[in-house]
Formats: sequence, structure tokens, C-alpha cells
Amino acid sequence: MRIACVVVAVACAACVDPLTAQPAPSPLWEVKNVAGYAETAAGLPPDQVLAWDLRVEAGVARWRDCASLEECSDVERSRPAADLIAVERVGKRATDGGDVDVVKLSLAPKPKYVVPVRKVPR
Repeated sequence: MRIACVVVAVACAACVDPLTAQPAPSPLWEVKNVAGYAETAAGLPPDQVLAWDLRVEAGVARWRDCASLEECSDVERSRPAADLIAVERVGKRATDGGDVDVVKLSLAPKPKYVVPVRKVPR
């Protein structure tokens, strides 16, 4: 009985999910990670965001966020330039400096899985 309790306690021991930094029971995390890997291996659709003031410099794409064509903010986002797949102009936005283009960015999807690193005893 004592061995069974130890096995259950070890199996349900919490680990930290590296994608969310939240504690998760190990078996649950493993199942979610396998499901995320299967989605990624099947080919995830690109992430799409609305943006303005797009700049690509030194291998980094930077832009300012838009919630919609009418609602744009000064919040700056960035991703590696290699993640930028396509840019499509979808409208204009009036600013103090004049009109700027609002664009739809297609970005490479972020993986939803983590490759576990386990040290193999020698």
C-alpha cells in the first residue's frame, strides 16, 4: 500500500509548464505537450495580427498593435524577421503625423510544445 501511495504521489507531482510558467501535474502536462506537438507537426496556420508602423531592421520585425482597423495603440511588438511570412495592406489610419497604412501580418506560428530535456545517466 505504501509503495502505491508513493507511486501515485510521484506521478501526480507538479511540474512547471514552460510555456505558461504555471504549475501543472506531470501527466496532464505530458498529455498537453504531446497534443501540442501533434498540432505543430500537422502544420499550424500562421498567426495573423493587425499592425501599423512596421519596421524590419537587423533581423527583427517591429510593429505597433491594432485591435481592429479603427483601434490602434502605441504598444510595440517584435518577432524575428524570419517569422514574418506575409504583409497585406488592409486600410489607413489617421495620426498626428499623417495617414499610415494598417497592415495584416502573417507570422510563423509559435510552437505549442516543449522538447523535454532529460539528462541520461552515464
